[in-house]
Amino acid sequence: MLSGIPCCHALAAMRFLNLNVEEFIPHWFRICMYEETYHSIIYLVNGQLLWERTSYNDVQPTLKRRLLGRPKKKRRLEQ
Repeated sequence: MLSGIPCCHALAAMRFLNLNVEEFIPHWFRICMYEETYHSIIYLVNGQLLWERTSYNDVQPTLKRRLLGRPKKKRRLEQ
């Protein structure tokens, strides 16, 4: 009720009654308004070949340590 978007139960009832769901959603939550809002803000990103090269090493993921001892079972037994 606060956002103005119908809940899933209301949407199911609207579809059951063959009503157009988009008529019950405010216009500022529609895709066309989203695209219009962010049209001038979102810029295309150059491809990986055009990225600036740096003298730093590439960032690598950390190594996964294996703990000592027998690994725990994934399935826990009930008491």
